[in-house]
Amino acid sequence: LPQVEAAATAVVLDDALGSPQQAERQTDASLQLTQVIYSDEARAGWQAEAQLQRGRESALAKLRLDVIQAAASAYLNLLRAQTLERVQKENLDLTRSNLELARVRQQIGISGPAEVHRWESQIATARKAVIDANARRNVAQIEVNRVLDQPLESDFGTMEAGLFDDGLATHDPRFTRFIANKRNFRAFRDFMTEDGLSTAPELVEIDAAIAARRRLLTAAGRAHWLPTLALQGDLTRNVSRDGVGAEFDPAGGESTWSVGLRASLPLFSGGGKFAAQARARHEVRQLEEQRAGLAQRLGARIRAALHAAGASYAGISLSEDAAVASARNLELVEDAYGRGVLSILDLLDAQNAAIVAEQTAANAVYDFLLDQMEVERSIGKSYLYAPDEDREVWFQRATHYLEQAHTRVADPEGETR
Repeated sequence: LPQVEAAATAVVLDDALGSPQQAERQTDASLQLTQVIYSDEARAGWQAEAQLQRGRESALAKLRLDVIQAAASAYLNLLRAQTLERVQKENLDLTRSNLELARVRQQIGISGPAEVHRWESQIATARKAVIDANARRNVAQIEVNRVLDQPLESDFGTMEAGLFDDGLATHDPRFTRFIANKRNFRAFRDFMTEDGLSTAPELVEIDAAIAARRRLLTAAGRAHWLPTLALQGDLTRNVSRDGVGAEFDPAGGESTWSVGLRASLPLFSGGGKFAAQARARHEVRQLEEQRAGLAQRLGARIRAALHAAGASYAGISLSEDAAVASARNLELVEDAYGRGVLSILDLLDAQNAAIVAEQTAANAVYDFLLDQMEVERSIGKSYLYAPDEDREVWFQRATHYLEQAHTRVADPEGETR
């Protein structure tokens, strides 16, 4: 954009120097306009700043992803805390029921008062566990409010998140194909890594910085031979004249103007141009090395997150099987305890095993969902909760990649490695 400057100049001369061109006492006002027509340095700065702005926008997108992950993790941890609180309450109810059973056993002479006192102690322990679980649930709720910038003690409704909710990608039967065996899972990790690195905001940010430095490097090289062109215009008006020479009209009249085209090219600046060029070159190399290291770390993060998600996904069914078996075992032990066949220690052991198994089964689902959130954060995009059309496109791309990977890599016997 043009630069406009207004100035006023008051001059007082020795009376021996007064002349028609310059009176002894003279005041002039001027208006000067400068318009750069071409400056590679200014253009490079503008283009570099545009790239840096793109990097800032990527940094903002990265921050949004961090907030999304923090909010989702806090919410899932709240659901986990609510579930564990429910398990502890059910355990308390079961312990109270066993206390009544122990009293019946005492009345019919199968056991003595020691068992009753043992169950009373167990109830106190179970009540404490419920109180602790309630406190953890309240702390988790405060964390959700903090992340969402809501009043910390405000209440809100929650909706249970399950593995096979209709809104999740895991509900689609095609999802299990990606992790069904080592071959598919390996190709799926390759796909997710390539997909994540292609749009990762961290890489977009550093790519913008590299592009900016490269443009400044080009400008530093051109500064040796490319001049700066500028258009200059000046309008000057005499305000007052007094003393020797004032009796004559000023040269050119009371107002004068001029227009000129200026080309400037610094021939030597003490080696500053060469230093600026060398510095820009090294900064580009430095950023490129940082970019390679960052891409490696992001790739490792994606693959590690996928391994963790794959393990937690496989652990869900195993945990559920263990919980079902423990619940059935508890029913059998309770029946045997009521008939006087087994002791209180057998029942306590079975009850504790059932509680642990149920807690593990509940944790397994939330562990997987949390791992999935880490996968989405590592690739810089969401597909788990994506709209149906976006998720369909993602499934098609992933499926096509797996098919191509199996076609490319096959051993002589025809079995894909």
